[in-house]
Amino acid sequence: MRKNTIWNYSLIFFCCVLKSISTLDHGPHTVSVDSNRHNTQHQYKQNPNVASQRHSSHESGQSLHNSQSEHVTHIAASHAGSGGEHSTHLAQNLHRSSYNLLSEAMSQAVSNEFSSMGSGSADGACAADDFDCYSGSVQDRFGMEAIASLHRQLDDDDNGNIDLSESDDFLREELKYDSGYEKRQKAFHFNDDMHISVKELWEAWLRSEVHNWTIEQTTDWLAQSVQLPQYVDLFKLHKVTGAALPRLAVNNLQYVGNVLGIKDPIHKQKISLKAMDVVLFGPPRETGTRWKDYILVTLLLSAIIGCWYAYQQNKNAKRHLRRMAQDMEGLQRAEQSLQEMQKELERARMEQENVATEKLDLERRLKEAPTLSSSNSDLEVQQLKKEIEMLRNELSRAEFELVDNCWSPPPQLQSWLQYTYELESKNHQKKRTSAEKQLQSAREACEKLRKKRSSLVGAFVSTHGKSIDDVDRSIVEARNALGDVTNELQERLHRWKQIETCLGLNIVNNNGLPYLENVLYGRNGGLQSSMGMSSTKGSRARITNSTEDLDDESIQGKLNFENFSLLATE
Repeated sequence: MRKNTIWNYSLIFFCCVLKSISTLDHGPHTVSVDSNRHNTQHQYKQNPNVASQRHSSHESGQSLHNSQSEHVTHIAASHAGSGGEHSTHLAQNLHRSSYNLLSEAMSQAVSNEFSSMGSGSADGACAADDFDCYSGSVQDRFGMEAIASLHRQLDDDDNGNIDLSESDDFLREELKYDSGYEKRQKAFHFNDDMHISVKELWEAWLRSEVHNWTIEQTTDWLAQSVQLPQYVDLFKLHKVTGAALPRLAVNNLQYVGNVLGIKDPIHKQKISLKAMDVVLFGPPRETGTRWKDYILVTLLLSAIIGCWYAYQQNKNAKRHLRRMAQDMEGLQRAEQSLQEMQKELERARMEQENVATEKLDLERRLKEAPTLSSSNSDLEVQQLKKEIEMLRNELSRAEFELVDNCWSPPPQLQSWLQYTYELESKNHQKKRTSAEKQLQSAREACEKLRKKRSSLVGAFVSTHGKSIDDVDRSIVEARNALGDVTNELQERLHRWKQIETCLGLNIVNNNGLPYLENVLYGRNGGLQSSMGMSSTKGSRARITNSTEDLDDESIQGKLNFENFSLLATE
């Protein structure tokens, strides 16, 4: 390319020499041509489509050649009438002046050619404020025109520069920024440059990060910032990069409507405003959308965790209720066992009362026998004799057995055993009362829990509290207490039956704890009288008050337990 340019300039040089000679031969021919910057600007305004660097350099060299030739002609004309004495000196000056001018033109043309080829811009041939010359040399002429259009749009006073107030008004009025635009405005006025020209705006655009956006980055901006994802495929089809955003910013109808095929005027305006924002002020600022997404995700996770926690609490509550129902069933079985033992005790007491009643009746009849008339009592006397004979036989047999065993219990042993039995019955009654209180407490707690579950708020609160655990624990304690009472009652019945069988003494049926305390600790000789009373009035022995209270409370406890079981089942 350089060789072709040199050959072109060589041809220009020879043409200039020939034209200079022909000009000297044919006389003066003056043409007024001004080859300054304004003439160049006038040429580009008449021919706006000139984009070839070689053609521009050729026109510049040709203009310089014309000016030089005309300058030589002017010199020759000015010296035409000086006389023959200066003809030799004039020819030498003309030859030297033409050679110098042509050399300078050659040097300037070559310098402009190489500078335009190396830098890719027309700064070496165009002035700083010559936009038409500048835009004719850049590669992205459409982008340059769009930047210039944006500059004119921001430049309200048409002074060729954008100051701080104009950018502030543009951000507020056009882009609708109410607050938070200071950083973007500061980035626009880079290095506190308060007056931005078209060239500075173009250079800032070339340095911008948005200018180097790829197709993917541009489509991401379209989908997220502009929020028009329906045009993503269209942008990818036409390979729209960051360099094409200025054309979108000025809403180029040819490009946006015909090339991209976007017909909706609202979408066009939205794309234009967003593109204008990123072209002038850099990448889009961070909005609250991401924070909203974070907050939404956090709330969603919190809701999921809350639902999972409520589900777990509900499941735990159901598991506690099932375990409580099982404990209640075990407690009911223990209560039934205790009731059966109470029934057995009642049957034994009734049998002993029947025997004692028969014995007392027999003694009474024996005492009343002498007062009866002989006519009415013959039969009774015979019956009494038979009974007396039977008793004597039994007594003889018992005496014989005692003689065979060679051991007889001391007389005081029966009273002490009766006193021991009464003390055990008293302690058993205390334990039974405590177990009944625990049962009543568990029933009340279960009733409260059932009332809480009847309401929505109470059900939610009960699943998070410790009420279920407390009720469960109270039920277990009541069941254990009733089990202990039942086992102790079984052991006592069996033990005292065995003692009565071995000793042949009446221990369970006695005259009560106050009487035994009076006999054993009250006065001397009381033991003998108590022995006599127990032998003669054994039929009048009664079941102690503690045993009767135990029976009554066991029946009442069973009814309470059945009610409590029904409440827990509900």
